[in-house]
Amino acid sequence: MSNEQTHKAIVTEWFEKYWSKNVDLSVIAKLGTPDVLVHGPRRGREAVKTMMREFREAFPDLNFWAAGELIAEGDLTGCEFSYSET
Repeated sequence: MSNEQTHKAIVTEWFEKYWSKNVDLSVIAKLGTPDVLVHGPRRGREAVKTMMREFREAFPDLNFWAAGELIAEGDLTGCEFSYSET
């Protein structure tokens, strides 16, 4: 598997487990480094879990999904996503 394919698989798994309506926080330990950084000053696995718990308390009915093809080049991977209330 090429680097780009590996990165796409990682981003896909993170997106499907972390941002889905049925959040699976185990993905943080699997894919996040101990100093993972999400949304500004939140650093570390526990802080990232707390951010998602707070997010889901505020927006329990939001559902996210990839809206287009993942794009990968070197160490960078990006995607477009969409969301709706369910």
